[in-house]
Amino acid sequence: MGAVEIAVAALILSVFIGLFNYFGFSVKTREMVATSKQEMKDVRKEIDEIKRSIESLPKLAAQSEIFWRIVEKDLSKMLTRPTHKRIDELLKKMEERTLEGAEPEELIGRIRENLNFLDKTSQFLSYLVIARLEQLKGEVTQR
Repeated sequence: MGAVEIAVAALILSVFIGLFNYFGFSVKTREMVATSKQEMKDVRKEIDEIKRSIESLPKLAAQSEIFWRIVEKDLSKMLTRPTHKRIDELLKKMEERTLEGAEPEELIGRIRENLNFLDKTSQFLSYLVIARLEQLKGEVTQR
């Protein structure tokens, strides 16, 4: 095989390699575009779900407030103990919505200190009070 034939063979081989690389890249690019389009559809669906969730937040907050207004009154009465005057005072203030400053934190701390000494029902009620106080802490600091 002569030098010319080797050059022609090399040229043909180069053309085939170039075509293979081009079309291989083209196929990969199409696959990437298709994957990206599907990912964009998925992201749009997630965004729509988030929008629906955000739109339902005011309704959920209103329902939560109704729940707490009903439960709050009885919680303080059920947890009142003659041996815990400060806790009783703070529970009364919670019921009246007159807790100020660090009082929510104080009540949470005092309730947690006494959890081990309570029966299961009182412990459950105490956890409800703690949950409510955590929610109210933001309201107290805004006053």
